Amino acid sequence: EKIHRTKGMGILIGLAGALVLVLYGNEIRGDAPNIPMGNVLFLVNALFYGLYLILIKKLVDKYHPFTLMKWLFLIGIVLNLPVTLPEFLEISWAQLPWEAIWKMGFVVVGTTFLTYLFNAYALTQLKATTVSAFVYLQPLIGIVFAVISGRDSLNPVKTGAAILVLIGVYLVSKKTRPNLGGA
Repeated sequence: EKIHRTKGMGILIGLAGALVLVLYGNEIRGDAPNIPMGNVLFLVNALFYGLYLILIKKLVDKYHPFTLMKWLFLIGIVLNLPVTLPEFLEISWAQLPWEAIWKMGFVVVGTTFLTYLFNAYALTQLKATTVSAFVYLQPLIGIVFAVISGRDSLNPVKTGAAILVLIGVYLVSKKTRPNLGGA
């Protein structure tokens, strides 16, 4: 995929905003004892997510999104099973409140499986750079939830960074006009 000037600027502007949101004000809190590590993991996630989108784009053009997700999650389960099965078996599932089970199910189905499925579908309709630009919205969404829940507050730096993210996503999503050449 060719990255035009507008799209490249959008990627850089959105990245700058996301980095400010992630790296600004890393105070230590009782409910989040290692914020810098979480921020590093967020950046690693964004890097691997971009790589994933590049690799899966070719597969999306060849296979149906449901087929891809079936195999992606099956392979993921097989690879994770040796590490996670012992802990999974230690859980007293009958003792867990229904609310906890529902919330875990929502995370697995709603925010994981459906997100990957919608991303695979989006790749059938859009370019990988357009889909990947929306990863910049993650820290913005996190801040919105933190502000709503009273765990964070807005300030001019976060507001400016949020605006950069939105401008970046807009520029990457914007259709570029073909260059018609001279008059």
